[in-house]
Amino acid sequence: MRPISPTEAQIDGRDVWFFDDIDLLRRSWKSPNTDSISELLLDFFRYFSRDFNYGSSVASIRAGHLPKDSFEPYKSNDPRDGTSLWIEDPFATDFNVGRCVTRDGLYTIRGEFMRALRILNARHGAPMAP
Repeated sequence: MRPISPTEAQIDGRDVWFFDDIDLLRRSWKSPNTDSISELLLDFFRYFSRDFNYGSSVASIRAGHLPKDSFEPYKSNDPRDGTSLWIEDPFATDFNVGRCVTRDGLYTIRGEFMRALRILNARHGAPMAP
C-alpha cells in the first residue's frame, strides 16, 4: 500500500487523510491496550447498552463522547428535534447524524446492543457484569 498524499486527502475542502500503510503502522505504533478483538467488542456493546448516558452525552468518533452542552449548534427550539441519540459528524462537527432516530428507534438500538452483549457473553463464556 502507498501512503496517501496531502493533495489526495481533501474532499470538498475537508481533510479526510488516513494512514494506510498497515505494515509500517504495526512496526511503529504500539498501544498499551492488550485487549483482544473479542474483549473490545464485548466492551463496546456493554458500554453502549448500559453505561453510555444517551440523555447527556454525544457519541463522537473524533473525540470520544462529550456532554451535549459542548455542542451548542445541536440545541434547537424545534420540537421535532427531540431525539436522545446524539452522534457527531466527524467532518461537520456541528451536525448530529443521529437526528432522525426516534425514541422508539433508540429503544430498539439499545435493545439490540443488549441482545448482542448477551449472545457474545454466552459464546465468550463471560458472565453478565452488573
